[in-house]
Amino acid sequence: MKKTLLLFIIALGLSGCHFFTDWRWRRSYVYQYEDAGSISLSDAETVFDTEGIRILFENLSLIGSVGSVDEEQIAAYDALCEKHGDMTYNRKINIHSGMGYNTNIGLDFLSIDVVSDSDYDESHVAGTSLADITLFYGGTLKPFIDSGYAPTGRHTNYSSVESLLTDLTPDQLTLLHSLMYLKFVSLPTLSKTHNFTVTMTADDGRIFSDTIEITFH
Repeated sequence: MKKTLLLFIIALGLSGCHFFTDWRWRRSYVYQYEDAGSISLSDAETVFDTEGIRILFENLSLIGSVGSVDEEQIAAYDALCEKHGDMTYNRKINIHSGMGYNTNIGLDFLSIDVVSDSDYDESHVAGTSLADITLFYGGTLKPFIDSGYAPTGRHTNYSSVESLLTDLTPDQLTLLHSLMYLKFVSLPTLSKTHNFTVTMTADDGRIFSDTIEITFH
């Protein structure tokens, strides 16, 4: 588990790495917000020491950014900055156009759940929530912004989140990093092949869901 967490933190810290400098004055820390039309799931066995799930945001579209000239995009960007309390950064920041740096999904979530179409163990039959045995690995900018932009010593200023789905709070699912993983804390004792459905509920009422087949070895 320690190796797994270390690998995740390293990935989180390096995902914003950059290779050139372009400093610009900014009122808000988040440079750009994108909307997601859906999520997709992939097997994360190579990340963990057993089977796991990676969650990806798909069908991205621009909501708004510092450089927006469209009035609707400017208004949407400002509204999200205000929602997240990101209005007083007021300093220069390094911009990396086209590399996804400092771009956030303009969606905050209330909860994440996982179910299977097969019996996992005696306590989790088909269709039963697996939230109490599923760990979430992710990252959030919320603590950094809420602190008044206090330096974190990390390149991306994201705080890592490691929590059972049952214990996740909306604050931990706010201003999420694009790297998100799920890991089961116990192996199935009944069926070894499962169609897992992951459902993410956003605070605007939208439901994001996808299914992946995983066979445990």
